[in-house]
Amino acid sequence: MTALAELTELLARRTGFVLSLERGPDAESAIRRAMARAGVTEIDRYRELLEAGTLSIDDAIAELVIGETYFMREPDQFAVIRGEVIPEIVARRGDRHVIRCWSAGCATGEEPYSLAIAFDELGLGDRADIRGTDISQVALARARRGVYTSWALRAADAAFLDRWFHRDGKQFALADAIRARVRFSALNLAHDDYPSAASGIGVEDLILCRNVLLYLDPATIERVARRLHASLADGGWLVCGSSDPQLGGSAPFSPVVTRHGVFYRRLRESSAPLPVIDPARPDDNLAEARHALDTHEPAEAVGRLRGRRDVPAWLVRLRARAASAGSLAAAAESAQAVLEHPLAAELHLLRAMLLADAGRTDDALAAIRRVLYLDRSLAIAQFTLGALLERTGDVAGAGRAYRNAADVAGAAAPDAPLPLGDGAHCGELAEAARRACERVTR
Repeated sequence: MTALAELTELLARRTGFVLSLERGPDAESAIRRAMARAGVTEIDRYRELLEAGTLSIDDAIAELVIGETYFMREPDQFAVIRGEVIPEIVARRGDRHVIRCWSAGCATGEEPYSLAIAFDELGLGDRADIRGTDISQVALARARRGVYTSWALRAADAAFLDRWFHRDGKQFALADAIRARVRFSALNLAHDDYPSAASGIGVEDLILCRNVLLYLDPATIERVARRLHASLADGGWLVCGSSDPQLGGSAPFSPVVTRHGVFYRRLRESSAPLPVIDPARPDDNLAEARHALDTHEPAEAVGRLRGRRDVPAWLVRLRARAASAGSLAAAAESAQAVLEHPLAAELHLLRAMLLADAGRTDDALAAIRRVLYLDRSLAIAQFTLGALLERTGDVAGAGRAYRNAADVAGAAAPDAPLPLGDGAHCGELAEAARRACERVTR
C-alpha cells in the first residue's frame, strides 16, 4: 500500500468518510495543501503526526470534503420546516417548551443561523435552543464569527440582507441577536459520544443533518442513523438533504413524505402501531383478491383482503375501490395508504393516476413528484409527469419529462418488463414517449 493510500485509510477510519484515491489528482492535491499548511513535506511524516494527535485532521478533511453551504440552502425544505415542522412541534410541546434544535455537520454556520432566522421570523426567537456541530475547528471558528461573503448569501434577496446583515467591507456580518442564538461545538458524527450530557446532544425536537451522510461509508451511515434516532425526543423530526441516502432501514424512524422530500420522525411504538395481517394464508388471500378483481367482483376482492394493510393488498384494494366507487373515492382512500407506506413508490404512483383520472391535476402532479423523489429511474412515472404537465399547458416541462421517459425506457431491452407498468414492456413506453415528445415539441 502506498503512503498516500495509508493516509487516506487513516482519515477514513477516523471519520467514516469515503475518501477514495479514485478522485485522482484532486485527492492528492487536497492532501498536499493540508500538509503545506501544517509545514510538513513527507506523507509518511504527516500520517505519523496525525496518528499521534500532534496534528489535527481538520485541515485534511476540510480539503477533501466539499464544505459547500449557504443561507437557506434547499429553500423548499426550509419552507416545510417553517410551515409544517415547527408549528407541529409548538402545538405538540406547548407554549412554554424551549425547542431544541441541532444542526449536525454545520460547516461554517449558515444552516443553524438560517434556522435561527426562521424561528425569529415566526416570532419564536426566544423559544429555540439551537446548536451547531462540526468535525472541523477551522469551520467552527468561522461560524462563530458570523461574517460571510456574498457567495454564502447567493440565495438571499435584498430584503433578507437588509434585515439580518450589515456590510463589513466586502463581506456581510450577521446580526448579533441571531449570532447569539446559536452555540457551536466540535463533534465527530462517526464517534459514539452522543447523545450524551457531555456532548450537549439529546432529546432534540429537530435535527438537521443535510448533505453530510453522502460522504460516509455504509457501515458508518447505519451507526450515525441509529445515534441520530437516539438523539431525538419522542415525536422529534430529522431532516436530511435531498442527496443523502435514505435511512428507513438503518434505524426505527417513521418516514414522512412531504411535498419536498422524505423527512423522518421518532415516534413511540404506541403512537404508530404496525398494521396486523390476520389471515392465516395471506398469499392465497391476495391471489384470490386479484382474481376477484380481474373477474369484475370488486366487493369480493376487498372482502378477501380484510385485515391486510401491506403494500400489495393496498394496491388491489384501491383498484377495487376505483372499480366500484370511482377514481375520486379511491384517490381519497389512497391518502391513508401512502401515510402507512410513505416509501412505497408503487402506491404513490397509483395515487397519482387515480387523482389524474379524477381530474385533480395539481394533486396528481404533487403525487407523481413524490414518486420521482423516491425513484427517478421509473420511466412510467416520468411519462405520467409528462402527461400531467401537458394537461396544464407546460409544454416545455412535458417535453423534458417525455424525453426522460424515452431515455430511461430505451436503455432497457425492448421486451423487458416495464417496472410498475402492469405488464407493459420498456420498448412500448419508449416509443410512446418519443411520439409524445415529438407531438409537444414540434
